[in-house]
Amino acid sequence: VYAWPLLETLFSEVLTREEWLKLFDNVFSNPPSFLLMAVVSYLLCSHSPLLHCNQKEDFEYFFHHRNNLDISAMIRETYHVMESTPTEIHPQKLLSDFVPLTKGQYPIFNKYPKFIVDYQSQERERIRQEELEYLRERQISHEMEVEAIRRRAEDEGWYQQQELLRGAEQQRRQLLIEEEQRLLQQRQR
Repeated sequence: VYAWPLLETLFSEVLTREEWLKLFDNVFSNPPSFLLMAVVSYLLCSHSPLLHCNQKEDFEYFFHHRNNLDISAMIRETYHVMESTPTEIHPQKLLSDFVPLTKGQYPIFNKYPKFIVDYQSQERERIRQEELEYLRERQISHEMEVEAIRRRAEDEGWYQQQELLRGAEQQRRQLLIEEEQRLLQQRQR
């Protein structure tokens, strides 16, 4: 709630143009950890208004709108925080210094976070597995549909055959009845 909005917008929502330029003169002339320490010093310099925020919406508003702040005092506080932070927990340990771009072509960049690439490949694999599962289910559904049509045709053929057999049996009974009546008539004569 408090650090990301400042980093996401690089302080552009909470500082005027002149204040922003002054801050970023210092950001670009210092190690990358200076920007993180600037967030800390912004919070330290804004402690009074922040103490009066008691709802999440108040904090969100505070970190997305211009606030009354002495940018020079904030920059001084940033340098103080940079110097007074113990080396064991200093972000400078984790971040490498800014390096200029080479002329002509961009340098090879392979220091991206591995977990992001891993996550992307895992996500691709998950999507691929879902697609395979979908295709498998679709194939099974198609096979079941074909089997149902085959059984329906088989059942229909069986019912037609039964109907034909019933019809033939009725004809045979009718013939037997007629034959018996003829025989009976012949005996009576």
